[in-house]
Amino acid sequence: MACKKVDCILPERSQYHVLHHFTIKISEALQRAGHAVRLLSAEECASACSLDPPDMTLGLNGAPQIVKDLFLCDVIEVPHAALLMDPPYYYLGLLESPYIEIFCDDETNINVLQSFGCSNAAFLTQGVEPELIDEPEMPKEYDIVFFASYFDVDKAKEVWKEHLPDELCRIMDAAISETLQDESKNLPQSFEKALGGRIDLLNRVNIFDLLYEMSYVQKGQARIDLLKSLKNLPIHVWDNRWKEQLNHSGNFIVHDAVDYPEALGILKKSKIVLCNSIRSVRGCNERVLNALACNALPVTNANPYYDEHFQDAKDLLMYTKDDLHLLEEKVLLYLDNANLRGELVQSGKKKVSLHHTWDNRIRTLFKE
Repeated sequence: MACKKVDCILPERSQYHVLHHFTIKISEALQRAGHAVRLLSAEECASACSLDPPDMTLGLNGAPQIVKDLFLCDVIEVPHAALLMDPPYYYLGLLESPYIEIFCDDETNINVLQSFGCSNAAFLTQGVEPELIDEPEMPKEYDIVFFASYFDVDKAKEVWKEHLPDELCRIMDAAISETLQDESKNLPQSFEKALGGRIDLLNRVNIFDLLYEMSYVQKGQARIDLLKSLKNLPIHVWDNRWKEQLNHSGNFIVHDAVDYPEALGILKKSKIVLCNSIRSVRGCNERVLNALACNALPVTNANPYYDEHFQDAKDLLMYTKDDLHLLEEKVLLYLDNANLRGELVQSGKKKVSLHHTWDNRIRTLFKE
């Protein structure tokens, strides 16, 4: 692989600095691979790239724009790798540029883009920095932790009913229910199936707005279902908005949300990490990888990607909607047995080290 001049563009904003952290770690992986890398802020990238154009630019969840609908990569005429950490129907404007290559963190989303005539999409799921894997294990202060924003599912559905037909609301509910029940289905597939050709219901409705609203409820409900299944175990939750939802249960300790680097520090001191990446079907959530890298046991919803790359009760713990009622007993077994828990963590951590670092992802990116 020939050395390239690569400019990594930091996002303008990112909740909890997640995308900033990813961009920095990707830039470091590019440097380890021998590329000449500049890490640029969103504010300085236009002038820096124009004065000294790189061979390519890279950024998460989009591409820098000079003005609306005019991308920086079109002006300087170099390829831009747009690594999407959210569903691609939020970023369809990227399809207008001949210089942008789109990388989806869920392989099933490539089909979504192809339905819009996009032929320049590839699969590149999330990764983890190798230095996290090499750090020594820390004493465990927390039994079970959960980092996830609270979404008010009931309120969201009330808003649906205010501006959408009742039948369309029922169809949206059915699509969400199918994805919660069957981990191999994604929202666009399930919504198309539930709609059953009733295109008339979409009159004057933006389908991408619907998918966004459904995704909000899907993620929110999956998180609520997970926490409710563990009603007798002590769980530390980071996002104060959970207090109202969980105030009737004595086993939850709710904290203010923290930035991503601080969350990593907490993972290192945790025994078990609850994860839920319901929106991703054939892709990986970085929280699962980070947990294993930090010597914590991830508990995550099953999906075809995890089934292919990890073994349940060998490398991590997985659950489905059907066996969610058994999860508490399963988690308690590993919470109380440090040796058993350690065996799973070390096995999963080895696979992460070999196959799921940002260095692995960079090699895949340049193959594509």
